[in-house]
Amino acid sequence: MTGKTVVEIVQDQLGLGPATVSFQRTLRIPETGVHPLPPGLGEFPLRRVSDYPDTAPPEWLSRGGVMLPIYQREAMWLSFDAPEPAALQIGVGKVCAVSGLPWIDHLIGDPQNYVALPEQPWLDGINSGDGFIRQFVAVPLGSGATVEGQVTGEETHGGVQLRAVGLTEEALAAWHAAREPAGPPVDRDEYVRAGLPWFDYYDADAKDLAPSKILAKVTSVGEKLGVEEDPFVPVDPKTVVTISGAGPTPVTDGSW
Repeated sequence: MTGKTVVEIVQDQLGLGPATVSFQRTLRIPETGVHPLPPGLGEFPLRRVSDYPDTAPPEWLSRGGVMLPIYQREAMWLSFDAPEPAALQIGVGKVCAVSGLPWIDHLIGDPQNYVALPEQPWLDGINSGDGFIRQFVAVPLGSGATVEGQVTGEETHGGVQLRAVGLTEEALAAWHAAREPAGPPVDRDEYVRAGLPWFDYYDADAKDLAPSKILAKVTSVGEKLGVEEDPFVPVDPKTVVTISGAGPTPVTDGSW
């Protein structure tokens, strides 16, 4: 992890300023053939390296960061979340997992060395072209099998590097402004002219709750404010979508 962004662990998720990353445990699929994405098996637990001064390797302690336990028979994918636009750099052994170029502490667009959040929700591994990915897996450092070893010919760094970059204050303000609703509110006539559906809930066995005596005293907004409404435009029955309350077939206890 690099940069000046405050990094923290919250419920096994890594908070990187504008971005949150979780490390998802999954199956290690065969390296030959084409396979669909395997299911997620939950988050890997994250621990601060500095919390283990007596057991963590000295080189880990000198670098800091976080660590997670992973078997070589397992694989990992990264899940992303961001409430606002952000760029996330991802390195494997100080090799950019997006471009394959050496890790640098700033963003470049050609070739792109980051993923755009929140548009990209996850990263399964290294894009090897033609729709194939190589999963994030654990291999011994020094084996020559790491991405770092195969790309650079050396295995010095290892691990995963992450760096999140948010928008500038001006760009963030512009983004928020663009999300604010523009123009006059939609009225009934415009809704009907657009042919948008109306909804009606139907459940033959359902019964209404008894009305609240307190809420029964609440009047309509028009009555309260003395506003006269325009005549109601009838709704075309063809635009009414009936929603059934039946749902899935319930399983009776003891039926099996």
